Amino acid sequence: MDYDLRTRYGRGNSSGYRGYGGSRGSPQGGSQGGSRGGHWGRSQEQNGYGLFNRYQKAPAVAASPRPAFGPLIRSIMVSDIDVKDENMPAVITDCELVGSYNWLDSKSPLILIPGGPPRWTPLAQALPLQGDSGTYFRDINSARLPLHPMEPVAHAVCKGISSQKGADLDIDIVACGYTFGNLLRFIRRDELEPGGCKPFRLVAQLIGSDDESKEDGKSKATLFLVRRENAPDECIPGISGFGHTFPEAYTTWDAATRKSKSHQRLIKYRFGGLNILLRSEADGYFHQTTQKASSGAVRPAAEKTGIDDIDNLFASFGMGSQAASSPVDTAETEDSLQVQHGGSSQPQSAIFDIKTRSIWKKEQHDEMLDQEMPRLWCRQMPTFILAFHRKGVFAKEDIEIIDVRQDITKWEQDHQESLQKLAELLQMILAQVKVLPRGKKLEICHTEGDGADECLEFREPGPGAMDALSEKGRRLWMGQDDDGDDVDGSAHVDEDEDEDDESDSRSYNGRFNDDSGWSDADLEELDYTACSSSDCGYCGKCPY
Repeated sequence: MDYDLRTRYGRGNSSGYRGYGGSRGSPQGGSQGGSRGGHWGRSQEQNGYGLFNRYQKAPAVAASPRPAFGPLIRSIMVSDIDVKDENMPAVITDCELVGSYNWLDSKSPLILIPGGPPRWTPLAQALPLQGDSGTYFRDINSARLPLHPMEPVAHAVCKGISSQKGADLDIDIVACGYTFGNLLRFIRRDELEPGGCKPFRLVAQLIGSDDESKEDGKSKATLFLVRRENAPDECIPGISGFGHTFPEAYTTWDAATRKSKSHQRLIKYRFGGLNILLRSEADGYFHQTTQKASSGAVRPAAEKTGIDDIDNLFASFGMGSQAASSPVDTAETEDSLQVQHGGSSQPQSAIFDIKTRSIWKKEQHDEMLDQEMPRLWCRQMPTFILAFHRKGVFAKEDIEIIDVRQDITKWEQDHQESLQKLAELLQMILAQVKVLPRGKKLEICHTEGDGADECLEFREPGPGAMDALSEKGRRLWMGQDDDGDDVDGSAHVDEDEDEDDESDSRSYNGRFNDDSGWSDADLEELDYTACSSSDCGYCGKCPY
């Protein structure tokens, strides 16, 4: 039986998503937990190839103490946020990929630019998978670079597919899925179930300043919103489910990215009068997604592996992420981040996200998908894979590859009041940080107890608050040399880098870039029964 490829509207077109089962995502969407890439050299002994021993207990994870808060500057409530122009739609437009990178398995911090996500390679025969075990970082970027978690962003933008100075992109705010998603959850707290808006902290820091004007008059000031956990290498407690082992079994790193632990993507879009650059992790991509006929739309390619024996199967998967790897050295110095060039950038239209759930929750399918919409919206994720298991066995008919583009558009239309308030909140944060002395930071906190859960607090940074970028990263972002002078020309990229990567850096049509919506032609019904990876790359149009 083929995989269930559909939209929520009963049509045959679809796309996918990789799972953060168990503790990897909050019910309201937006990752509250870690990522597959956060599993770094801390795993317990595995049973064989990670099969059959399904319920190995995860090791206990000690909670890190909460860092002290700095002095309170001001508090705001959702009711304090006044939308200045209710007729101005708060929608995402002009979405384009501007960079990407992979975290590599290395003792010291090492990234691969542009890297690439793992490829969707479902098992030819469903096998019982081992449940998640070991320990996983909440945030791989902070764990690898605790002093400057946003440092890879500057390198991926300035040395990657766009090869532009960060300042030339005219970015107002750089955020990640966690920081952006938590601000949205705060706005929507009254809509969520109790506990839906959990405590969070983030550091806001301005890189550059408005008085550093360019010849074309654009501002060089960019606000970085940096996730802050209790400790940079804090791990997720109570790991369970199959949110890590399923994607490890059903996706495969390509040869050029085989030593990767995580693929991070940087998309730029317009929202609420601001240019946003958002970093988030991608679970995988569909190989040979049709691009010419799709005008940037998703063409799912549910490639089936022909490997029969287990030894070759897991050798081809490069399952090193489940085995113990080199320990992480978190003693970061300013110049500790190392950069390699390699991999192949994939268009946003080919990317998917995954979530896994027990089969008994399948009847709650629509509710689960609705809960994921905020997270899929802010990441502009076109495809979602929802995989249900029976005691660790994911049957083909229980793996749904869903086109969520129409759902995202509808969710955006239905939540304009909240999104307008989110846009206004982002403007308020930007204005608050701009009045600080150059280089100063602001900590934004949402806590619990004594009515604090109703407020968002602006505070002076508490002890240990990190900087977004090192001085070297700041100069790179601003396009300056070591003396602070402007550098002419684009950032250098290794000459032996694959020239084909360049074609993937362009913006996308339809939902992406200039057009206001996805084309109806992109939503035509597709049938993959007669397709194969070798003949057509799963075009969805082959006759029987």
